[in-house]
Parts: sequence; C-alpha cells; structure tokens
Amino acid sequence: MQTETKFFYSKSKQWKTFLKFVMFLLLVIIVANYYMIVGLFLILFFSIFINKSFKILFNYKPELTLSIAGISNYQKKLLSWKDIQNEEVITEHGKNRKPLYYLYFDCYGSTERLFLNDFNRDPLEVASILKNYRFAFENK
Repeated sequence: MQTETKFFYSKSKQWKTFLKFVMFLLLVIIVANYYMIVGLFLILFFSIFINKSFKILFNYKPELTLSIAGISNYQKKLLSWKDIQNEEVITEHGKNRKPLYYLYFDCYGSTERLFLNDFNRDPLEVASILKNYRFAFENK
C-alpha cells in the first residue's frame, strides 16, 4: 500500500469548461456590439469565471491527499484520522440527474464536504482508498 494518494483536478474536464466559457465570452462580445451596457457587464462576469478556470488548469498541486496519517486538502492542512469521524462518499443527484459525489466527514465538531467529480480519479475509487487508509491507520 502506498503511504499517500494524491488527487488532482482533472485537466480534461477543466479544458472543456474553459473552452465553453471562452466560446460564450465570444458570443457575449458579439452581443456587446448591440447592447453596450449589458454586454460589458456580461464580459466582466464571464471574465472572472475564465480567470478561475485558467488558474485551475495550471495548478499542479494536489487538491486532496489521503494518507495513513489522515486527510489533507489544498491548503496543506492535515487532519489526523483520530480527529476524523463518519467519513464516507455520498452520491447526490443534481438538476440534470448527473450524479454528484461528495466526501463527507466530521472533524472538530463540524462536517466537512469536498466535491469529488472534478478530480482525476473515479469518486468510487476515492471511497475505496479512503477505507484502506482508515483501516491501515487503525491497525498500525
């Protein structure tokens, strides 16, 4: 068993999102020629989303790390397994009936929720890896 498993944003999913925003921004620019105020507002609005998507595309740091020591997120904050309780991957259904996967766990009296669909691994694989590291921590 590996000492840790790192999860990154899926670059292919992010490229698709980025390209959708760029195409929509081009459409908005065309609209801006006819309706200046509305167009400028929409250009500003979608530029923010394009910037965020662009930052994700070139982020090569892991967003989530599971290890025998615990769970750490993109902020490098390590949460030890002794402080984590009730960890599980839960499936919710969005408006378009596409399953949304979340990692829920209780830590320090609050419930943490991490969105798993954007990672480079299958969310159900995350659940399996999570159980393995929990088991390894409890039996070390």
